[in-house]
Amino acid sequence: MIFLIFVGKDGARSRGRFVHDSPRAFRRSRGKGTRHHLGFARSKARSPSYSERPVVSLTPSTPRIERRPSTATESDSPPPSKHGPATSSPPPSGVKNHSQAPICKYVRPLLSTLPPKTTKEYLMEVDTTKMGFEIGWDHARYGVSPHAEVPKSIKDGYKAGKIQFPRPQEKLDEEEFRYVAKWLLLRRNALRREKRVDDAVTPEFLKSIFQPVCPITFEKMQLSGGTDNAWTIDRLNNNGAYAVGNLAFMSQKANKAKGHKRFEEVHRLASRLQKDELHDDLTGRQWLRMACVMYGPAMGTQAGEKFLPLATFIPPKVGRPAWFSMQSFFRSLFMCGADEHEKAVSNLHAVLGKDLEPLVDRILFRIADKIRHFTDAQSQDPFDVLANDPVQDAFLGLAQALSIEQYKALNTLIQQAQSLSDFDKGMVASWSLGTRGYLSPRPR
Repeated sequence: MIFLIFVGKDGARSRGRFVHDSPRAFRRSRGKGTRHHLGFARSKARSPSYSERPVVSLTPSTPRIERRPSTATESDSPPPSKHGPATSSPPPSGVKNHSQAPICKYVRPLLSTLPPKTTKEYLMEVDTTKMGFEIGWDHARYGVSPHAEVPKSIKDGYKAGKIQFPRPQEKLDEEEFRYVAKWLLLRRNALRREKRVDDAVTPEFLKSIFQPVCPITFEKMQLSGGTDNAWTIDRLNNNGAYAVGNLAFMSQKANKAKGHKRFEEVHRLASRLQKDELHDDLTGRQWLRMACVMYGPAMGTQAGEKFLPLATFIPPKVGRPAWFSMQSFFRSLFMCGADEHEKAVSNLHAVLGKDLEPLVDRILFRIADKIRHFTDAQSQDPFDVLANDPVQDAFLGLAQALSIEQYKALNTLIQQAQSLSDFDKGMVASWSLGTRGYLSPRPR
């Protein structure tokens, strides 16, 4: 025997029982003034905007019946008249037990009560939960307590990790602990943005790419937060993940000014602004440095389409185009002794041949002239010798005159001299550019 609890509009409850051996389809145990309709009792006091559509479970463990707003058609639930509740339609033909027809008609599947999410969104929740758990686990492994505002997945991972690691597994000095804390912070920020972090990004990797001077402001960075010169790490291509070749340290001031800007926006600012003109707390020259740092990762294999002057040093393990490597090589020829300079120039003439000697000498002459000019002016920017039109025109003339064989020979000479390499196409595969760095695809 199955008992069903009905909740009326006024909140009153009535209990009905279904008797299988009764000649009636439904028998009320108490309550008056009701009609029997295919085994379901209906109250007289009903609203025309609601229909009593119970969500019924065929097991006795779900006694409560909820009411839902009406979505019934006119034939399914006719409006009440002044003479009382509407008379129900006759039972369908061929059905001997009429009480089973409305049960099949009004049962709602369990999935209809779930929020309207797609499969990708559920997979995203799984990915973020797993990522947060691993971050909390590493907090416990290194003995770093997470903040109280971190997501629940990080807290769960930290609790599980504390059971496995009652004490920190590694004894770290102050410098090593600093990079571990920065690594954990980077992963928490990535989790908040739902971005992917490549497995190659480790505390040791962060230590290998750190340089004490900001490549944008040329000021020494502080290893503590809260100031404009505090050290931060950011992605250079915002459509990529936190991966090798797409990360660089810069000051908090430069990072805040960069924000979500793409390379094209930064390049337009650098082209429009004067050298000392301010925009978002950065000068025109500093925006040019930002464009140089973002150049390789943002343009990728198309980096040769734009010819930018090399206005700053490229951070370690960040992709750079061959155009920057050539400018850096020619600039280095004036940062050595006289004997080394003559030897390097002779090797350069031998590699490129006599036909290109006038173009090479033209570049060297203009760089030397700018070096004398900026030395007399006591310029503090060591890259000012390259960021001017005469020198860039000389570089462009040489680049246009190079044949494929001469370009390869020059590139080999540059790599041997400075241990530099062109933009590595292989490391781009770890950037998840197909999903714009997210854990799963997102609508554009």
